Amino acid sequence: MPDRLYGSCLCGQFRWTAEGAPDFQGFCHCDHCRRLSGAGRTPFLGFEAGRVRLEGQTASYADTAQNGGSIARHFCPSCGGRAYAIPGSAPGVRIFYAGTLGAPERFRPDFAIHAASAVEWDPAEPALPAYPGAGPD
Repeated sequence: MPDRLYGSCLCGQFRWTAEGAPDFQGFCHCDHCRRLSGAGRTPFLGFEAGRVRLEGQTASYADTAQNGGSIARHFCPSCGGRAYAIPGSAPGVRIFYAGTLGAPERFRPDFAIHAASAVEWDPAEPALPAYPGAGPD
């Protein structure tokens, strides 16, 4: 049986399931993720869309990422919980927030992005590769 990760919003109206290990896992320190999370960074994990099953309804917000690209940020219309994001630069990817995981201990970050925007009170993890922008150039 393949590895499977799952998660939901706060009220459970929206649920997601992904087959296999995440393609990437990390922290984002950009201004938008900081404002969305209410914390200094957002823990996230990404999967190819074909390995993901979504259940329930979401509403979305068309945002402009720190690098100027588009990103659709989906959230639960009932509880307002963050659901997932679809970057305009990679429409075949679904990015989920580690706090939505049904088994949050399975989050294993590999890197930090937008580390140049990290706030003093929540710095980038010193043990992880930290990129000043959206990733390695």
